[in-house]
Amino acid sequence: MLKTMIHDGVPRLAALVLLFSGCLGATTATVFTNFGPGDSFDSQGRTVGKVSGTYNNAGGQFTVSGSDFNFTSAEAALQYFSGANQVTFGIRSDASGLPGTLLQTFVATNIPSVSPGGIVLFNATAPLVLSAGSTYWLTSEQYSPNDTQVSWRYNNQGSAGLSIRISTGAWVNGSQPTPAFRINGESVDAPAVPEPGSLSLLALGAAGMVVHCQRRSLKLPKRLN
Repeated sequence: MLKTMIHDGVPRLAALVLLFSGCLGATTATVFTNFGPGDSFDSQGRTVGKVSGTYNNAGGQFTVSGSDFNFTSAEAALQYFSGANQVTFGIRSDASGLPGTLLQTFVATNIPSVSPGGIVLFNATAPLVLSAGSTYWLTSEQYSPNDTQVSWRYNNQGSAGLSIRISTGAWVNGSQPTPAFRINGESVDAPAVPEPGSLSLLALGAAGMVVHCQRRSLKLPKRLN
């Protein structure tokens, strides 16, 4: 009986090691998306950046539901046209249905140039909590002297809520569909995930227990009364 229990404990402890080693990143979730099936989007879009001597920018609105989230990244459907192949985007608060205060900016490079473009990832550059029930904007932030010109493709799900800005003028509502984008974050209410160092120590301890059980099993007599 004792020998059976010891042997059964080895695979159980090994499974425990694998369980804890896979814990990191488990709470990342989609806060908002208007991409279609298979991350699809429209082949048409809004040109942002330097256009005929002025700087055009656009924004898409989203509302956080469920819980508060720590913002981790944004994704936008973009195609590169000309100038420097990099683009600046940001998260803004909502001001009566228009983009408000700029909360954070981030930059992406290597934007696809072949039509219809592709989904470009922007990683968060500082801590930012997106509050449940609050509305925010993902906005392009291309201003002088940057000469980048890209197309931010529209969503193909009929989602409305586009805002546009010419140079440093006021943001105004646009008549076109919302650009295609996704917001990612980690739920503030999710259970805390152990630090990588803590997980390593835990896995090492579990592995030591496995070795200890194996050694004990080798020393047991063949028959136990």
